[in-house]
Amino acid sequence: TSGVAAERYVQLLGRCLGLVSVPAEVLGANLETLAAVFDVNVDAVIDLVMQQPALLAAQAATIAASMDELCTALRLDSRADALRMILQQPSLAVDATAAALSARIAALAKAFGVQSEGEMRARCAAQPALLVITPNTIRGAISAMAQQMGKQPSECLP
Repeated sequence: TSGVAAERYVQLLGRCLGLVSVPAEVLGANLETLAAVFDVNVDAVIDLVMQQPALLAAQAATIAASMDELCTALRLDSRADALRMILQQPSLAVDATAAALSARIAALAKAFGVQSEGEMRARCAAQPALLVITPNTIRGAISAMAQQMGKQPSECLP
């Protein structure tokens, strides 16, 4: 498929054994679809899937929509930034809406006393886990860290 060496598929299958039951033409088509969504070649998609196999479980259209929503909500410079976030937090590839993400960012900014939502957006872009872990869990961990360090919680945010 797309001029990718057979060895690359063998590497992928070796890393993701569950894919051996997927017909080669279906796997190839899925990889090509993801390549189009991510605007990379199939060889790069193989690297991404080996890094995050969950990418093959989601619908390409859903991932594409989530990338657009991440770009909108976090005001990202490129879809590559959204892809990086999805690789770090695969759950962002499904059901991410700009409205929900924006509300989450606003709630995090308020909870941690971050004055600027732009600053909170940048922190969320750098640490995508902030968008998927419950605010109470984050608040508890950061408050404990802040107390131990004698700092304000906003000073301990990633």
